[in-house]
Amino acid sequence: MVGCFARIVPIKGITTLIKAAKIVCDTTSADFVVVGEVQDEEYYKECQILVEKLGLKDRFKFIGYANSVEWYKKVDVFTLSSNSEGVPYALLEAMSCGLPCVCTDVGGISEILADGLGFVVPPGQPDSLAQKIRLLLGNKELRMEMGQRATKAANEKYTIGEMVEHFRNLYKGLMK
Repeated sequence: MVGCFARIVPIKGITTLIKAAKIVCDTTSADFVVVGEVQDEEYYKECQILVEKLGLKDRFKFIGYANSVEWYKKVDVFTLSSNSEGVPYALLEAMSCGLPCVCTDVGGISEILADGLGFVVPPGQPDSLAQKIRLLLGNKELRMEMGQRATKAANEKYTIGEMVEHFRNLYKGLMK
């Protein structure tokens, strides 16, 4: 199962994910879920129509707002298809849960997933997104290895204590 944890709004690029899901599902047995609240009804309807049009009704589900921790446990690959981001908490949560990640190269994602912690693809390119998702779905060893490295990095770099220390040092440097 491939999971995207995001609000249903255009900036999250859900239509790109749906198109990527079609490419993946044409050659691989996979299910896709989007866990997150609908904040743009018109865009949500557009997404539902695309799912129907591409014949993904049984393979692509919108869960809505739900307990993310429970859903991270059900997912094999985490993805974000965003057109814009800052530092997505969902990515850090997925990493801490040991999930391999495929995300678009926006905001701070490429920095977070550097050093083989996940795959980064250009935004708005479903073919690239699908290729990396398929790679992970077809290689359990790679999924496990990438997930373990991601968990280690999340625990070393992105805990509250580490973030506080980072900002403390940043402010000290600016005051000099």
